[in-house]
This record gives sequence, C-alpha cells and structure tokens, in this order.
Amino acid sequence: MTEAGHVELDSAKRQFFNADLVAREIAHKDVPAEVAALSSADATLHGLWEMQFNECVAEDRLSALHPRVWRDVRNEHDKLPKALRLELVHSWGLVHRLVENGKAGWVKHWRQIAVEHECG
Repeated sequence: MTEAGHVELDSAKRQFFNADLVAREIAHKDVPAEVAALSSADATLHGLWEMQFNECVAEDRLSALHPRVWRDVRNEHDKLPKALRLELVHSWGLVHRLVENGKAGWVKHWRQIAVEHECG
C-alpha cells in the first residue's frame, strides 16, 4: 500500500490482522465446510480485485483501484459464505491477505514487489 502512495495504514492493518485470525482459526480447526467457504470467499474477492485491477490499468487510473475494490467488496460482502460469519472488516482484510500472499497488489508491478517480499 505504501508503494501505491497510501500513508495512513492503521485501518488496513486492523483489517488484515482480523482476517488473518479468522483464516488461521479455520486452518487450525480444519473443518472442511469452513475451509471450502474460505477458499470460495478468497476466489470471489480475488475476482473482484482482478476485474478492477484490469479496468484501472486499461483506464490508466490505478489510483482508483483501492476505493473501487473496497466499494465492490462492500457491495458483495453479504453474498460471501455465511459459514464464515465475516464482518465487513474481515472481508476487506481478506483482500489484504491476497496481497500479503502475493496474489494481488495495489500497483502495476505488484508481482515484482511480491517476489522481493518473499526474498526480503
């Protein structure tokens, strides 16, 4: 996010850590229905991010990516698997987890940053 010019990150950190706690608990309990629900939520959110990323790149408006993704997540939040009992903060945090796990990013060269993050 800092690479994309974001300077205030406290809420993003809270979102990430809340979602990460949920994901770790699901992994620890290893309940198949919850694991599948988390995988489904991740795929849905990744799709939302990808669609907006591609549009923002095509429009040369990458600065609009974060707010567009957050709007879409807010709009789709109620459609995520109910088994996860996610608040909106968790859904936004799951997007941050995608970024942290090298599956998405907020700048055009996000893949390079993900590789550097792995090595660093």
